[in-house]
This record gives sequence, C-alpha cells and structure tokens, in this order.
Amino acid sequence: MEPMRNDPRRYDEARKNLQLHSDEGLARIWKLSCIAAAKIRAWQDVIQEERARRRHLEQQSESEP
Repeated sequence: MEPMRNDPRRYDEARKNLQLHSDEGLARIWKLSCIAAAKIRAWQDVIQEERARRRHLEQQSESEP
C-alpha cells in the first residue's frame, strides 16, 4: 500500500474528512459550552433569589421584638 501523500485524491479526501470532523467537534464544544453557560446563569439566579430571601427573613426577624 502506497502512502496517502503520493495520491493527491486520497490526501484531499482525508483532509476534507478531518476538517469535517474538526468542525463537528467544534460545533459540539460550542453547543456544550452554551448549555453550561445557561446552567451557570440559572444557578446564579437561584443563588441570588435565595440570598434575597434570607436577607428579607433576617430583616423581618430584626424588626420583630
């Protein structure tokens, strides 16, 4: 079997396949990073709401005799 670089058609086909897989991989990484960012924002909202709730409860308990 001769090396791929000696056959330009096989080399080009392999290069295109590699680029396709690379692009698919990048798209998957981008999608997963967007999902992760959305989950982080959601958790930040939950934490912020919980902190506000606790502050409110603390203020209520301080104002009560």
